[in-house]
Amino acid sequence: MTCPIGLFVDGALAVEREVPEQVVLRLRFPTCFYEARAPREAIHRAGIAIASGGVPDPADEELLNRWTARHRARLVLTGGQARWHLPEADPVRAARAVVALDAVATLGGHVDGVIKRCEQRTCGGLFVDTSRGRRRRWCSMATCGNKMKKANLKAARDEAEAGEPAG
Repeated sequence: MTCPIGLFVDGALAVEREVPEQVVLRLRFPTCFYEARAPREAIHRAGIAIASGGVPDPADEELLNRWTARHRARLVLTGGQARWHLPEADPVRAARAVVALDAVATLGGHVDGVIKRCEQRTCGGLFVDTSRGRRRRWCSMATCGNKMKKANLKAARDEAEAGEPAG
């Protein structure tokens, strides 16, 4: 059985994959979370650099490259779909290596879209803008986009009320 697992960066889903259930069970141990922090933060810093038009810090690139080198998982065709087969010896690290591989491919431009940072000021999440005009502004319209639109509407109403003569 497989379960979805995601890499979240500042509350926004950065990468999601289906992984075997035993990996999810092992992820409950705290050491796994501590070990996952460094690549997660490197992915986020690299994403911010790219979204800002810059290049990632070489140390972050090196860390991500080291994680991709740990990759012992392999892609297999099962039931007409590609699925990751993780080694039984250390499936948690192999799953993290798969996330690092996806992050490198995404940040390196191997996906259709542009890396952007959410414009909602308290979010800071990263996303890949695959919209036709590359005009997407928020990581999620349901959360950040809605907050921004509500705030803009409230500001417009407050401004309109302030501009009206007292009656």
